[in-house]
Amino acid sequence: MLLQSLLPHTRRIVSRFFQRRVSLLLVIPVLASIFLVSFSSEHVTVPKDIVINEVMTSNASFAPDSDGDHPDWIELWNPTSNPLSLENYQLVHDEIDRWTFPSLTLQPNQYLVVYASGKNRTTGELHTNFLLSRNGEPVELHRPSGVDRFDIPQLPSNSSFGRQLGTPSDLCHFAYPTPGAQNVSECFEDATLGAPTLSHSSGFYDQAFALEVDVPDPSRTLYYTLDGSFPDPVLNPVQTKKYTEPINISALPEITGPLSQIDTTITDPAMRYSEIFRNAPRASTQIQPAVTVRIRSLYSEEATATFFIGRQHTQTLPVVSLLLNPAHLFDDETGIYVAGNIYKKWRNSDQFDPNYGWSTPANYSATGRAWERPHAQNPFDSVRFQYCTAVNCESPISIGIRTHGNASLINPMRSLRLYARNDYKTSGFTSDFFGQQYSGWSTLVLRNGGNNQRGMTDRFHFNDMFFQSAMKDFAATTQLFQPVNVYINGEYWGIHALGERYDEQFIAVKYGVNKNNVAIVDLNEPTTGPSDVMSHWESLVTQAETLSPTSMHQKNIESSMDVTSFFDYIIGHTYAGNTDWPANNTMMWRSLRTDTSTQSLMDDQRWRWMIVDLDRIGASNDDPDVTTTALLTRIGPDSQHPQARLLHGLLRFPELRQQFFARYEFHLNTTFSPTRMNNNLNALVAQVGSEMNRHEQRWLPLKPGEDFMTWPQRVQQVREFISQRPAELRKQLLVAQKNW
Repeated sequence: MLLQSLLPHTRRIVSRFFQRRVSLLLVIPVLASIFLVSFSSEHVTVPKDIVINEVMTSNASFAPDSDGDHPDWIELWNPTSNPLSLENYQLVHDEIDRWTFPSLTLQPNQYLVVYASGKNRTTGELHTNFLLSRNGEPVELHRPSGVDRFDIPQLPSNSSFGRQLGTPSDLCHFAYPTPGAQNVSECFEDATLGAPTLSHSSGFYDQAFALEVDVPDPSRTLYYTLDGSFPDPVLNPVQTKKYTEPINISALPEITGPLSQIDTTITDPAMRYSEIFRNAPRASTQIQPAVTVRIRSLYSEEATATFFIGRQHTQTLPVVSLLLNPAHLFDDETGIYVAGNIYKKWRNSDQFDPNYGWSTPANYSATGRAWERPHAQNPFDSVRFQYCTAVNCESPISIGIRTHGNASLINPMRSLRLYARNDYKTSGFTSDFFGQQYSGWSTLVLRNGGNNQRGMTDRFHFNDMFFQSAMKDFAATTQLFQPVNVYINGEYWGIHALGERYDEQFIAVKYGVNKNNVAIVDLNEPTTGPSDVMSHWESLVTQAETLSPTSMHQKNIESSMDVTSFFDYIIGHTYAGNTDWPANNTMMWRSLRTDTSTQSLMDDQRWRWMIVDLDRIGASNDDPDVTTTALLTRIGPDSQHPQARLLHGLLRFPELRQQFFARYEFHLNTTFSPTRMNNNLNALVAQVGSEMNRHEQRWLPLKPGEDFMTWPQRVQQVREFISQRPAELRKQLLVAQKNW
């Protein structure tokens, strides 16, 4: 009875330590002191010696060691009423590796964590001389009284395997590991970790229905929420309900909110730049939300679903549904989607400047893992991601989110970066979102249109996605995008571009290069590149500028760079007339060493270029100027930017000069031909056009008498640009060929 009475208090302690972002190692001594009680009863057979109690073989975020690492671990337990010495005890791994305990004593009902790190330490923190495999293997505790053997199965990240509370002879899986403390009351037969089963899956429905929920063990109480937040009867008691009968799933009233009514940007009258936001009306109140469900037992994995019921929920575009704790986005202290306390503290400080614009300090512009949600100390309060098409919905997964972008972050609608991590038991995004027969990204973005977004201003919204998609067959690297309708906790959040994000895993997925063999350099932040990599880059630019233009020297240069990738990179940006370049958005990559273990042709240490952020087309975020001279001015021979220096160094070589101008003409005739580009634009309009009215209702509410251009008018501006741009560039190419 004492044990049962302590369980709820233990859970509160764990939850509150998580909530306050305190390391789990600080929780362990507290829990250990609480549970100095005996398990002995006439109904339970208690082991008579120290035993292995719990193991974790894929530790992503639990119990960091003193080095800040997260090794796997083995937990011992003394279930007896007597202190027991560990002298002559050994841990044996896979019947081969042996590690001997130092001289220490385990008190009654005490727990001891031993890190399976390979660091081999026996003073203070204990570390074995071996590692554990996440694929499953045996581990044994050799004692004078005999061997205690654990045959560990394959485990998901951040889950554990151990003794069932109350019946320690039974071994099972835990969704909620407790290193250094008593195991939780619920454990499960397999790696599904007790997730309930729903009678209906996420998707589009014509009629209401009753949602029935099945749980593997009927004795377990189920808790659920309908607002997208994490079901937790202790930390979220208002929204958390107990499941006692089927849940009625029916169309909700066409009333927007409550999240859509939150002021997400800076409307402070003291800030001059914020006038455009202060004078804007709030979002429409007539957009119908979807119905969301999150359900779990106290210590099981959760099941989640989003149901689209009602006339407003179209199936024209795929849907991304995000279910999350609203505090992750909107709390002043922890919310990443609001100006929050970072702005308030700056506003009240000596550094306050009313002339700050997009770089005003705010929660939404904070970076780093500390500003990923959920916080690393509480991976259970996860963000649930689900991708739905008109045909079916993929299985929900747990992810992390951050904001994404720079200047565009000041707008009320923001880009989000999506993270698949082992912390959330999600190793990667495995859906083929873009129809290219590959997947496995560790990060994706939900892009708001960047500086071209149609929110608070009347822009086209799709510049980057549209122009990068046209360049997808370039030798330069481009990102793939898919327009989607986003819902947050069931509330319609507008059209975003679900897209790839440049990182090492992206290179691995797209090109088959080992991600640990990749260096990505952003010349806007050159100090982020390794010194030897940057020296290699600087040497390449110098060689192009100074070597005599002979065939031998050309081959030397070509051995260090993919010339066609570089030429396509220059052509793509100058065709688009991107004036947010090359001072910004200058990215490139190379493999660090030649790797013969892969089949990739990219493992050759040559530099390759990455096209990014084509929001500013025709020197503008709104009305593109077809005559813009980015080719002649942004990358001209007078520019001291490294990319311009490299280009004009290469153009000294007769063969490379001929290749550049021929490549440019090839793309004007094919990639950027007015016929092809207009066909692409027609396809985009057919894809998103019917959704723009609802998107504008959410993000571009107009006041009476305002003269914002309609979206079709903005489409026409883009059409005029792509129809006339090749002819204009041919004129500029003649000037370049004559003067360069």
